[in-house]
Amino acid sequence: MNILKPYLLILLLPFIYFDSLAQSATKSIDLSTYGVVPNTGTNSTALVNKAIQSIFSKIGKKQPIILKFKKGRYDFHPEGALTREYYISNHDQDNPKTVGMAFENCDNITIDGQGSDFIYHGRMLPIALIENKNLTLKNIHIDFEGPPICQVKILQNDTINGT
Repeated sequence: MNILKPYLLILLLPFIYFDSLAQSATKSIDLSTYGVVPNTGTNSTALVNKAIQSIFSKIGKKQPIILKFKKGRYDFHPEGALTREYYISNHDQDNPKTVGMAFENCDNITIDGQGSDFIYHGRMLPIALIENKNLTLKNIHIDFEGPPICQVKILQNDTINGT
């Protein structure tokens, strides 16, 4: 019986090896299967966050994944956004902050916009990345519909007429 043990171990090693490979394989997820589609002109904020939460609840935050957006324009508004209490250096300290997407305590995640435009409306942080390891953002263009702050140059000041 003792002679069979080494042979049994040798026979089982490939299965153990391939099982561990299957568990660590990167899973690619197309967010359009969650209803997140570009070029609708509607608020994508709640839909994107709901999709991300659903994915994390199914596979966890440590499984290697690629979150893929179909190429196009996605509009993010404060309505339906996440709120977080963040203290950011060289930034206003009003809390809670409105956040378009937040990735917190995640490992091995790639967010691939495939050349998409993420357009933010109102006063909000586009994407918060907190305590992550090996997180990649790629092929994403972030912009705001209107500038969050404006600068002006005063050319005249009439204190008598109040203009």
